[in-house]
Amino acid sequence: ETIDLIDKFVTVNTNLYPIVTKFDKNLLAYTAGASLNVFNNNFSARYRYNGTFYQTLGASLTNDIETIEVSDRVRLWENRLFVSGNFASQQNNLDNSKINTLEMTNVGANISLFMPNQLPSLTVGFNTITRDNGFGYKAAEYKDNALPEDNKTNVISVSSTYPFKMVNLKNSATVSISNSNKKDNSKTVADQDTAAASSLLNYYTPVGNAKNNTIGLSVSTEWNEWNLPLRTNAGISLSSGTTETLLTDSVTLVNSAGKGKVGSAKSSATIINAFGDYTVLAKKEARLNVFGGFGFSSVKLPSISAISLTSINFGSRLNFFTQHTISINVNITSGLKIPKFDSDGVQNGSKPVTNSVASMRYDFVF
Repeated sequence: ETIDLIDKFVTVNTNLYPIVTKFDKNLLAYTAGASLNVFNNNFSARYRYNGTFYQTLGASLTNDIETIEVSDRVRLWENRLFVSGNFASQQNNLDNSKINTLEMTNVGANISLFMPNQLPSLTVGFNTITRDNGFGYKAAEYKDNALPEDNKTNVISVSSTYPFKMVNLKNSATVSISNSNKKDNSKTVADQDTAAASSLLNYYTPVGNAKNNTIGLSVSTEWNEWNLPLRTNAGISLSSGTTETLLTDSVTLVNSAGKGKVGSAKSSATIINAFGDYTVLAKKEARLNVFGGFGFSSVKLPSISAISLTSINFGSRLNFFTQHTISINVNITSGLKIPKFDSDGVQNGSKPVTNSVASMRYDFVF
């Protein structure tokens, strides 16, 4: 009865953990960081801890994560050449309740060159992402269907931006290309622990290699020369890739009939979007903008019928007295499908649904 009374005025989340009777850092989330600008260097470091049991009714926050992030950017050649590097380390299982702890590291570097005389800029980047859960390939570690994870992903990206004028309008075109290559380094159970294989009657086959290529083109335009306080952006992105898969009747990665043969499956995606931002009012005390956009996505995944999503996004943004901003945003997405089940609980096709989300946000900068 007390909760029903309070619920008339505020949202009560009855799924939260009970009142804490003793301190546990896994109930907390905190972030600490620092930055230093000296000798054309922009150095920053950040530590973040989101406890396993941390819960909030506010902004969404992933729990059970501990990260360390370090980055540095150097400005050279009259601020036309930028060289940057970054390192990030992340792990979970902060309360030691899981058999394996997943550790992830990300090491990357970027070089950006901004040429004079309206020449195109060029950015080249490289990232290496490793994931390892320290799996020992022992029978005891296969509880809760746990599987080994040991892989490395290399990502190479190149992008170029070219500013140009057309019909007296300022435009900026950006072309980007990226290649991702994931290598699975996990091993079979039979190769590591014969006893584990015989007791589980399973052989694990590593299926994690994947490749993906993406190319994108976007054009942004400022319409001020036509006396329109409007900024638009339109783009298209195409991607294709291949992933390894087990050629068995089972959809799981554990094949009780043996190691199983490994094949490959293809996937692709096409994304088209357009966005506009129009200034309705521009005064010293207040500034009002309205915006809207359209997006279309077509995705083809292995063993799944093609998915096509269409979304419309629109809203407004009011900034007043410099420090205050109120934003309203509405998003409508169609093309989503949810499964249908008969009276016996067996899936029988799917039905399309339309998802609508409306939000309002207030920001105060001080």
